[in-house]
Amino acid sequence: MRVAVLFGLVVSLLELMPLGHEHARQVARTQPEKFAAIEGLYTTQRGAPLVFFAVPTTEPPTLHATVEIPGLLSWMAFGDRPRTFRASTNFPRMRYRPSG
Repeated sequence: MRVAVLFGLVVSLLELMPLGHEHARQVARTQPEKFAAIEGLYTTQRGAPLVFFAVPTTEPPTLHATVEIPGLLSWMAFGDRPRTFRASTNFPRMRYRPSG
């Protein structure tokens, strides 16, 4: 049991950093529409915040009761705060695009 718990702890930490973080950065660079949908970016923003908690609505697509850190999403994805993110609603609607 100790070996299993230790292995699980190590793998879960590797999933967060560096593997998960690097994958999110790659998605932000190569698939901006998917990144906007994953992060709930419903409006085009400069210096987008990292949202820890929110209550989403669909009509119109918005986030309510958010707990966020301003500029952190931009810094984590690209290494600079003033990066502009396009809203998920600004991309052409495709067959499998998430609503919003």
